[in-house]
Amino acid sequence: MVDAALRESSYPRLESSARWAAFAMSLPGWGDEPRTPVLLLVSRRHLLSLSLHPVELQSRPGNDELPWGTRCALHVIREVLERNEALALRVEHELAGLETLPAQESPESFFQAIFRLKRNIVLAKGDLWRLRALLGTLAEGRRELPGLGGDNACLRQLAEQADYLHETIEKAHEQLLTLLDLHLNIASYDVNRFMRLLAVVSSLALIPTIIGGLLGMNIAGNPWPLTLAQVAFGTFILMLCVLYAFLAKGWLR
Repeated sequence: MVDAALRESSYPRLESSARWAAFAMSLPGWGDEPRTPVLLLVSRRHLLSLSLHPVELQSRPGNDELPWGTRCALHVIREVLERNEALALRVEHELAGLETLPAQESPESFFQAIFRLKRNIVLAKGDLWRLRALLGTLAEGRRELPGLGGDNACLRQLAEQADYLHETIEKAHEQLLTLLDLHLNIASYDVNRFMRLLAVVSSLALIPTIIGGLLGMNIAGNPWPLTLAQVAFGTFILMLCVLYAFLAKGWLR
């Protein structure tokens, strides 16, 4: 259980008995602050927490009518939800800032910010999915948190909050993917326009190259009655015809 929790297993692990319960959750990270998995061992009067990194969770818990261990466990769960709520707010603000950038001008920093934000969203989405499943199991009574005595109203409220945050992060993820697709499609369209222009220039340059290679630079003394001016004029007319064909296909718009 300890190894699976601190190694961030994707399965929402929850073990409980009449006297104790053990479950894991993750505090979200942002910037230089690392994401931290936390394992809680809860009894009526005690709470033991294990984490990979130092975390600041020391404050007076609420629910004074409950035993101390249960109060501390609910306090940690609320703290995790509050930090995920702050993360969701940061994500929404950063997405709003990225949406103001012109789609035709996608600097390198835009894609760096998008992929960093995408990583944070995917991690938070998985953490909230596990936390929602864990709280749902406790709220439905399939497992019991010591000290509640069957009164799961607070757990149902926390489960609803986790479900709302999960939906918020999921919508932000979809919004980010839509924004990324928009910029990638516009970048791909610009590349296609450049490749079409390159194809037109190459086709036009190919005509005098072939004619010059076949006839050579000096056509005096050849058995056909052509002058250099006539060859140049014919080449120019042929290039205009090819250019008109590309223009009719819309490659020069």
